[in-house]
Amino acid sequence: VYDKEPGRGTREVLDKYVYGDEKAPPPPDSDNFAIVGGNLETRNKLESTPGAVGPLSTGFVEGRNKLAV
Repeated sequence: VYDKEPGRGTREVLDKYVYGDEKAPPPPDSDNFAIVGGNLETRNKLESTPGAVGPLSTGFVEGRNKLAV
């Protein structure tokens, strides 16, 4: 599982959608979780890690058959 750094636009939009006015929970303490930066880094991680999931802006998914929306 990849997550965006706090303050990233994609992360802020997703947090607002999922948690509303509540604060998002802290990241899990797990070897299967990592914080990534921008959309390009996230896309590269998702494409190179089988079974990976993470938030990604739709503009970075278009034309990439390996990535699902």
